Amino acid sequence: MAKLGLLYLRRGEWDGEQIVSSWWVAKATSRKMGADIFPGYGYQWWTGDGYYCAMGYAGQFIYVFPRLDMVVVFTGRTMNNFENPRDLIRDYILPSVIG
Repeated sequence: MAKLGLLYLRRGEWDGEQIVSSWWVAKATSRKMGADIFPGYGYQWWTGDGYYCAMGYAGQFIYVFPRLDMVVVFTGRTMNNFENPRDLIRDYILPSVIG
């Protein structure tokens, strides 16, 4: 999951080779419509202010923060609480990075 997040953070480039079109990465991770869980939704990526996120079953999350050059991955089990990872990022991870 972290590698997929890093691939998108690097605009589809891996080890100096473009394996996913940078055009596609930009289109997939930009807001196409409003959403109820996150502010927006692209192509299989949820979008927010300064980040985009892939979400899987039962607490699988990949958050990508391009301006911070950062990927955050969660693999815990949060069946009914999509807020938990966002709270952890807001309360602990971002303050430790931004200061």
